[in-house]
Amino acid sequence: MIFGAKGFFESLKNLKLSQKGLVLLALPLALEILCIAILYAFVLQSESQARAQARSREIVATVNNCEHAAIKIMLSVATLYMSRSPYASRGIRANSDSFWKYAGQVETLIKDDPEEMKLLKVATTSADALFKALMNYTRRIESEESGSTISTVLSLGEIRRKTEDCVGDVSGSLNEIIAIEQAKAFSHNFDEETRDKIKLALLAILGMNVMVAIALQVYFSRDTISRLNVLIDNSLRLSQQKSLLPPVGGADEIGKLDRVFHEAAGALAKAQRAERAIVDNALDVICSLDKDLKFDTINPACNAVWGFEPEELQGKRMLTLVVPDDVEKTLEAVEKIKANKTGEPFENKIKTKSGPNKIMLWTAQWSEPEQVLYCVAHDVTAAREVERMKQEFVQMISHDLKTPLSSIQMSLDMIGRGMYGELAETGKDRLEAATRNCNQLIALINDLLDIEKMQAGKLQLELESASSAVLIEEAVETVRGFAEKHNVSLAKEAQDIPVFVDKKRMIQLLVNLMSNAVKFSPDGEVVTIGSNMKEGTLDRVEVYVEDHGRGIPRDQLERIFDRFAQVETTDATEKGGTGLGLAICKAIVEAHEGSIDATSEVGKGTRFTITLECAGP
Repeated sequence: MIFGAKGFFESLKNLKLSQKGLVLLALPLALEILCIAILYAFVLQSESQARAQARSREIVATVNNCEHAAIKIMLSVATLYMSRSPYASRGIRANSDSFWKYAGQVETLIKDDPEEMKLLKVATTSADALFKALMNYTRRIESEESGSTISTVLSLGEIRRKTEDCVGDVSGSLNEIIAIEQAKAFSHNFDEETRDKIKLALLAILGMNVMVAIALQVYFSRDTISRLNVLIDNSLRLSQQKSLLPPVGGADEIGKLDRVFHEAAGALAKAQRAERAIVDNALDVICSLDKDLKFDTINPACNAVWGFEPEELQGKRMLTLVVPDDVEKTLEAVEKIKANKTGEPFENKIKTKSGPNKIMLWTAQWSEPEQVLYCVAHDVTAAREVERMKQEFVQMISHDLKTPLSSIQMSLDMIGRGMYGELAETGKDRLEAATRNCNQLIALINDLLDIEKMQAGKLQLELESASSAVLIEEAVETVRGFAEKHNVSLAKEAQDIPVFVDKKRMIQLLVNLMSNAVKFSPDGEVVTIGSNMKEGTLDRVEVYVEDHGRGIPRDQLERIFDRFAQVETTDATEKGGTGLGLAICKAIVEAHEGSIDATSEVGKGTRFTITLECAGP
């Protein structure tokens, strides 16, 4: 029994919590159902016995009535013998009818009992023979004027004796039926011993039910709570980066959760090792600062960038490394990050251990619960130096190249007009080539200056409401001569939609797009420019330029808006242009908070679409 119970409890470990709950509910419930079943069976048996006893009592009562009717017949015969009155025969008939009525009822009640039916048959056979003799005798008496003749007296005495004998036989058979039914009724009674056994069985099952319920509750509580405590302990160990306790086992949800927890802990440890490897080998300085901006943790990159070992900086204020002129700016940036929980990157200069200062670009995230500022500092010293050199280069282009080129352009123009004498045909060809090259250099310089202004955010827009149709008309007129030179037609499909733009820059954008479309269109083709409301919107307008040229390969669509991007390497020499036109177009559109995109199919043409906001009514 003990080993069986142990095996039972061991098997419970493989169940789910929901299944264990069912077991906890099902076993006591099964015992309760067993108690109810026993009680119900007892009730059914009691009802059956009660019905049997009632039937026996009904049979006994009916048999008694039948016997009483037979006795009354005997008494009526005795009365007839004493009085010899014809009126006594009426009592015999009435009692005879009663006898047969009750005999019929008894037959109905005992028809399923062969033994009792046999006894009833004996009684009714005797009674039938007696009643026939009595009926003959009573008819004879009633036909005579007097019942005092010798023959009548002799017959009456014989009838009396025969009646007594017959009634005795009938009573004997009926009494046997009564005895059988009384024995049956007695057999249907529960004795005290049976009742005691039923009570003990019910009490035993009830006690077992209580014990099983308590045992299951204790087992489940102890098993579940102990394993949950292990899970709680493991969660604390994981937060403290300690080794976890062994798995709790089991196939239920707690066991599965524990296995998932161990797997998650392993994955987390692996991720932490990977993160540590990334942080330790990162080129940027990665650190955390407390609320006083003291270094809490810092990766080894600080040695390569600033010349300090991580141990030298831990516990030291970050502001001690910042040059004095940038301390206030750094504090303001940090306070802004703390207030907004995030902020824009900020720059400052950091004093290195030995060497020149470094310009650092900081990105930071403030954690309010931990009161820690997580930072990544990127060395942008070289990038800022490149920007400085680029600005000097742009200034050099603007002052040292554009001005002389403008003078050269003017001189070439004067020579072309013959102000310094007539040129030979060869000289004119050379002059035309020089003028073309000079104009191309000046255009390149202007494009470079424009795009630098745009990307530096120095492009000043003079926004005003303008009609898209009017802008397209002016752009078409500007490009018309260029299109005619290339034998390309221009078509307009413009709707009159108000837009809020810088008219000069928007016309420059449209001219760039149309010039490109004309350059890459075959002779005799048409370049279409138009405007319409963007489908599905009420406040956005689309301006498009579409050609039927060679198209742009799908893999180059994303880079055509980059600086100096050319679809083919020969485009710059064969088609002309600086490769900056589309980059300038994109910068102008983005300055208007719009968008530009291109769709193309090789061999069929290209469509550039600009999306802008309507100016409103």
